[in-house]
Amino acid sequence: MAEYGTVPDKATNTYKSGIAIINTGSFNAPPMVLPADPRITVANSGSQFTPDNQSIVYVIRGENNVDNLWLQPLNGKPGRQITQFQSDEIPGFGWSPDGKKLLVGRGHTESDVVLLRDTSK
Repeated sequence: MAEYGTVPDKATNTYKSGIAIINTGSFNAPPMVLPADPRITVANSGSQFTPDNQSIVYVIRGENNVDNLWLQPLNGKPGRQITQFQSDEIPGFGWSPDGKKLLVGRGHTESDVVLLRDTSK
């Protein structure tokens, strides 16, 4: 199981983003805490393990609210961005049943603002 949270950094007296990997088969094992990219967003799709269970993938939000996917290996190697979208948000993503393809849902919300003024007074 993977869960996002903030981890206290005693050296700087601040908090850092982290992902705790918890072995649900052995509750005695301490969780592994991976540093998360600071642009992580967990509002929609959360995080998912890759089909080989060697990495975790989650959504990051960059400039102009553009979402992309970040792959974070579980072995401590540096993570990397695996999509290069220039627009839209990612409300969800998932792997094909054979684990060879990644489906990424993308879209955006449009809204209008209407200003009404009471002129009867």
